[in-house]
Amino acid sequence: MGLRRGGRRGCLVWLIVRVRTKTKSRAELARGERSYASVSTDLQVTELNAATIPEGSRYGSIVLEKHRTFLNRYNAATELSNAVHDLTPAALGQRKNLKLVREFAAATTELDALDDVIADTNALLNHASGWATAWDRQVAPLRTDLDGIEDLLARDDAQGDSATAAALRAFRDATRRDLEQWAAELESGRISPESALDRLRDARTELSTLLKNHAETVIEGYARNEREARLMRKEMEGPRTAAGRANRDRHTGRASWAPSTPPPISSRSPCSTSASAARSPISAQRVPAEAAAPPVTAAAGAASPGPAVLPASKRPLRATSAR
Repeated sequence: MGLRRGGRRGCLVWLIVRVRTKTKSRAELARGERSYASVSTDLQVTELNAATIPEGSRYGSIVLEKHRTFLNRYNAATELSNAVHDLTPAALGQRKNLKLVREFAAATTELDALDDVIADTNALLNHASGWATAWDRQVAPLRTDLDGIEDLLARDDAQGDSATAAALRAFRDATRRDLEQWAAELESGRISPESALDRLRDARTELSTLLKNHAETVIEGYARNEREARLMRKEMEGPRTAAGRANRDRHTGRASWAPSTPPPISSRSPCSTSASAARSPISAQRVPAEAAAPPVTAAAGAASPGPAVLPASKRPLRATSAR
């Protein structure tokens, strides 16, 4: 009797696992299909956009390097598409096939982000139709970070009256004015898109430094001795390192310009992985020899790919391939 009950219970658990796995597989399959359809529809346009990106531009060369393997990756995604669509409904309930479907979804999502980066890069660097929207997408992550500064400083024990907090507020106010001015200068042709992206990159780097400085202020206010201060700094470094890895991964396909860190042109935000379908900004890409830090999200005391994360424990509260 006990064996029979145990067998039934085991079958029930097995069925529940299969149903959950199948549900996850279908969700990932739908995500992959949406991205694959989008990339396939825009394939010719993407190639045309890539063909007109200025090779002499630091930012353009980063995106062109990513585009170099675009068709190979698209063909690989096509093979994955064929493989997952060969799966029977029952096979979708197997964990090994969930892994395959997730691989398909991840590959197509990256391509979908990258073709957006290519489109925005072309529009912005050539000052072509849609350049203003492309610029707005580059600026969006920084604006979000600036908007989050007050919430960060207003939290209990966030040292909101300190000199480093005052420096953050002053930077926020000045940068908001700068962003309006840069947009106007871009429109009038007084500055080149390349220069605007350089300025945006530098602003992001400065914000990262200011946030790091303020994190030190908070640590000094909490730490009772140097040992505790070191532990808090180590804890702060953890999220920064993880965020940096995530940012690099994002730049692999999604929205990104490649080298050190030029300004954003995300994948519809060409130059952000981070957060929203967050395509990382062009300026957050890496430009040779210049290490501009990626966007740092100040909101909620977190830092999106960038420094200055307050220590958690002490934080104030059958398709066809392309030929």
